[in-house]
Amino acid sequence: MRFDNSPPAAPLHLYPIVRCKPKVPLRVILLQHSIFGLWTHFWNGKTIACSGDELCDACTANVKDVWAGYIIATALETDLTVLCAVTRPVKTDLDKYKDEEHGLFGLSVGLQRVGHRKTSPIAVKVGHRNLMHEKIDGRVTRNIILRLFADNAGKKMLEDRDL
Repeated sequence: MRFDNSPPAAPLHLYPIVRCKPKVPLRVILLQHSIFGLWTHFWNGKTIACSGDELCDACTANVKDVWAGYIIATALETDLTVLCAVTRPVKTDLDKYKDEEHGLFGLSVGLQRVGHRKTSPIAVKVGHRNLMHEKIDGRVTRNIILRLFADNAGKKMLEDRDL
């Protein structure tokens, strides 16, 4: 017999990650109070989390770090709950619309690349606030992101934080 007083953790629901693409507007309703962000590197053909210390191979190799933000939202075109990836300028624009009670929750947001490259700047249009959706705790996003990056620096972050 195998006894164990600690049941396994509930499976983590991963939402599809959506990014604003050239020529394709992205319209969402934000389902969380704020954006969860972390520093990353594009290293060996993939995005990895930066651990911010001497153990980060990408930092040691002087690979540029980039801030990446994530927030759970409803994609209006598909009505799917998604993990919406945003850039630092998008976060700065959205933070202007935060209010004390709701933060970013319920904001209707349109994102559109200004240009034809996948790295072109993103224009942000904020519409009305719709509070009819279910609010999702910010820790959900944090836990999803930490698990997505758990194969590199995220493993250290997982060990350092109480999830």
